[in-house]
Amino acid sequence: MYSNTDTIILWSENKELVKYVNDVAKQLNVQIFVPVVMSDFVAIPCFIRIIDSKRINEILSYSGEGTFMDEYFNYDDCIILVSGEIRTKVPWPLSKNIEKLPVILSKKLLLPIIKSNLEMAIREVAFRKKQFKKRVFRILTLYHLIEWGSYIDKEMLAFRYDTSVRTIGRDLNFLKKINPNISFEIALYNLNVKKKKIAISERQIVLQNQVKRLIDLYQLLKNGLFINVEETCTKYEISRRTIRRDIKLLEDVNPDRKILYHKVNGYY
Repeated sequence: MYSNTDTIILWSENKELVKYVNDVAKQLNVQIFVPVVMSDFVAIPCFIRIIDSKRINEILSYSGEGTFMDEYFNYDDCIILVSGEIRTKVPWPLSKNIEKLPVILSKKLLLPIIKSNLEMAIREVAFRKKQFKKRVFRILTLYHLIEWGSYIDKEMLAFRYDTSVRTIGRDLNFLKKINPNISFEIALYNLNVKKKKIAISERQIVLQNQVKRLIDLYQLLKNGLFINVEETCTKYEISRRTIRRDIKLLEDVNPDRKILYHKVNGYY
């Protein structure tokens, strides 16, 4: 059984690279999966992928019009170590995962790279599983994926975040309810979401208000605008502490972007 905390995907004809990666895998007590076809390379769970540069062209040709890459690489943050020169322009989202290996290879060079990615993957899985149990975090994560034009695959999200497809479906319906103008593409094989009319509880109203507020703050930051703390407190009738929690949640959803606080002017 392969997972994103104990598997290296290695697809290379470089005998030296293969030897060093196998030595590192033994030392770290992790397994190596060798793909047979391109779909194996992208679909099998792992914490790092290692590939020859000429295979990048196969990924691009296999991806067709882009839906394939959206389906996989928008959900996948593990890096792809590339051996050799990349001569083709690699589009996003694949490009965000790629790192180039140096020409001269050694076990000493590969060990810290692979080990650090393994440790990061273990921390990420633990963090995401804990956070994804919070409904507001799941909904905000879905909104973030939709904003960046991601292809929504409920089964893949459910697998990655250790929840059910039904839960992801409910969260998408909730998001659609509070933001009717939002649009997204769902994998054809998991479109059968049953809709039920359920009375809205006070808890759901609180969640709706929180998600709406988070989406407003998300859009402000996305558009390069500042979040004025005093004005936000007044507008949403919340405390400064609540705003700090909201900002932390926004950072957790998109860890690549740090949100800074300006003490003098009182805005993020």
